[in-house]
Amino acid sequence: MKIRIICFSDEGAALAKRAASFYGKMGRETVCCMSRGGEICPLDGGGRQRKKMNLISWTGQEFQEADLLIFIGACGIAVRAIAPWIAGKDRDPAVLVMDDGGRFVISLLSGHMGGANELAHELAQELTAQPVITTATDRRGIWAVDTWAKKNGCVITDWTLAKEVSAALLRGEVVGFYSPFFVEGSLPEGMTFVNGGKEVLPLGVAVSPYMEKGPFAKTLFVVPRVVTVGVGCRKGTKKETLAAAVDACLAGHAYWPEAVRGVASIDLKKEETGIVMLCRERGWDFVTFGKEKLNSLSGTFSQSPFVRSVTDVDCVCERAALCAARGGTLTAGKTVYHGVTTAIAQDAWTVRFP
Repeated sequence: MKIRIICFSDEGAALAKRAASFYGKMGRETVCCMSRGGEICPLDGGGRQRKKMNLISWTGQEFQEADLLIFIGACGIAVRAIAPWIAGKDRDPAVLVMDDGGRFVISLLSGHMGGANELAHELAQELTAQPVITTATDRRGIWAVDTWAKKNGCVITDWTLAKEVSAALLRGEVVGFYSPFFVEGSLPEGMTFVNGGKEVLPLGVAVSPYMEKGPFAKTLFVVPRVVTVGVGCRKGTKKETLAAAVDACLAGHAYWPEAVRGVASIDLKKEETGIVMLCRERGWDFVTFGKEKLNSLSGTFSQSPFVRSVTDVDCVCERAALCAARGGTLTAGKTVYHGVTTAIAQDAWTVRFP
């Protein structure tokens, strides 16, 4: 986690150093700066040196780089600094504000997806301060779908519907819930489970990797990242060709693109430029396995004499996908697209509620 702290007074500087020491013990990268005379300067011992810049520019830079921004000063200063850079719930970093007396830690932005609410509690406990949380679901103890999604490695597909779900629960309305996965624990208050058939409920949540028709009049899909795409290709295959092949495979088997957490192949491809670039561009993991590991898998796989002659493995894409799956199964066998072979394996996964 990358943390950036900005202060505006000597009292704030002392508090910033206390916070930085706390985060340092947790192994979190922290840089402390002070704003004076319209310029930003690093505090002594606050990390790497920076070019001087004004507060608005500094905030814009850190919005792109940091996971958490802490302003030690007035809320108004923080609001004006972050206003030009706010992009959306799924993209903004967490932002906290503290008074320079250290009495309050305020969750200002990205309380759920950015984790600002939890981070406010964490820092307030360390500094013996009062956390200030204003999000309605937290204040009233209502289940927040975006917080749950983040904790469980899932992706929200429609933020407008996510807001509608929270609003409905706050009004005391019943919201449906559906998932093809096993559900462990009790559903949150206000949620009712359905079996996937068309329901009369006006609004519901579906936790699923599949782009299926929603079971409710309005269905918010929450997509777990449980899919690995196995890939085989010739050397030098272009990124665009690989992307088209992966996308075609996912669409052909009705998977949300958001369900992908990684790509897998044989170790001969560990430096294949097209695959490396595609994974970097989409934020996917890329893992490779040796032929011994791939051949150790039991089961029935596609056969390719040519692939075996080159790699000593009968089918790279299927075996690699299954190797990378976390206790999962092969859900889509080999597909060929413009010389690229793909296959899909899905992790064993459980929907968990406290």
